[in-house]
Parts: sequence; structure tokens; C-alpha cells
Amino acid sequence: MTARFAWSRSPAAQASSSPAKSSAAPSPELHPAIEKGIVESAARGYLAGFPVVDFKATVYDGSYHDVDSNEMSFKMAGRIAFRKAMETAKPCLLEPS
Repeated sequence: MTARFAWSRSPAAQASSSPAKSSAAPSPELHPAIEKGIVESAARGYLAGFPVVDFKATVYDGSYHDVDSNEMSFKMAGRIAFRKAMETAKPCLLEPS
């Protein structure tokens, strides 16, 4: 699975995933599992356990196998994609205003 993360300074932005239609994209029944993995990881936080907010994730590539693909594997893929995005983004803690 490959995902693109976009960061927003808008407080109205929601943590969500919007799987895109692609010939290689996983089946639509697994989209909620991907979203759940990303949202749970964001709620758990990356730095000091604080939640990550104001982002949108879009799944734009992936693969599916009838035997090996299940909800848990795609939930884990969402978690891994979120962790890799955090490593790349190099987030920092902000003080409340």
C-alpha cells in the first residue's frame, strides 16, 4: 500500500483516509481497515503520545491477494504508512496558544 499524506494548518481538517480508485488499489471492503489503522495511530500519537491532527491521507496504490489479504493486514499497512509519514515529516510539538 502506498499513501500520500497532506498536512493542513486548518483546525477544521479531519484525520481521515480516502482510498483512491486505481487498478492496483485494494478492494473497497478493506478501505475502512486502512482508515482505522491510520486514525488509531494518529490518536495514539507519534511524539510523547500526543495525537496528530490536521492531516489527510490518500491511498493511491496497493495490491490485494484473495488468500493473504484481510482486514488486519490492511489495518497494519495503515499504521505502517502513518509511521513512515511521521518519520519523513519530522514533526515537532507545539505549545497551545
